[in-house]
Amino acid sequence: MGDTPAAKAWSSARMSEFKHKGAADPLGAIRRLTTRTRSPAKRRSLEQLTNYITPRLDMLAYPKAKERGWDIGSGPTEAMCKNLTLRLKHSGMKWDATNASNFMNLISLYEIRQVTAYWTNPKP
Repeated sequence: MGDTPAAKAWSSARMSEFKHKGAADPLGAIRRLTTRTRSPAKRRSLEQLTNYITPRLDMLAYPKAKERGWDIGSGPTEAMCKNLTLRLKHSGMKWDATNASNFMNLISLYEIRQVTAYWTNPKP
């Protein structure tokens, strides 16, 4: 399909289905397209997309998330990542990967107001 107007329209329709209906309709459309596609490379690409989507169906339940008032955009996550990494970059700070990860996890607990719950609940 590629970058043709038809491909863009097809892709846009699938994205709208994900957002408004969930993953079942677009996943079915991808599978139907896979069976009609002759190019082995394109068929592999569609199969890879199906294999990527299938284990993530719960993550793609956008209508349920919106019903719960959850944000389905990436903006808050991207902003949090930027905020967390900026805290690691103060003058003179040097971090190895393990300590940076631990520090960011701790900051995250404070940011989402879960630090008390984390420290008071028994760990396995």
